[in-house]
Amino acid sequence: MIAAFQDILRSAVFALQASGAIVIVATTFVVLINVGITLIRHQDFAWRYEHSLMGRGLVFGLELLIGADILATILIPTLTELAVLGAVIVLRTILALSIMYEIREEVYPRRSREPSPREADEPE
Repeated sequence: MIAAFQDILRSAVFALQASGAIVIVATTFVVLINVGITLIRHQDFAWRYEHSLMGRGLVFGLELLIGADILATILIPTLTELAVLGAVIVLRTILALSIMYEIREEVYPRRSREPSPREADEPE
């Protein structure tokens, strides 16, 4: 019974890892094709769109890989392997969060703060 459960978990971990890798590779391929077509047609390059598309694909792929890592923690017997896996999860999470932050800043740029009337009257 336990061996069957471990086999199912291993299959789920492999499926999530493969899905994450496929999403990242497919997203990269789509973005490169879009950039190539844009350059061939001599159109204006929409960097913001391509950057956002690539970032979202990377984040989704990383989330799948993080899910696989979390499931893999059930299968790991030693503390050393668990510590290494924990470090990988932390690094992937930080990377995903930084990409999400960059996408948010790209889509919703911060507006420059208007000086208050009091600040506008003061000499520099």
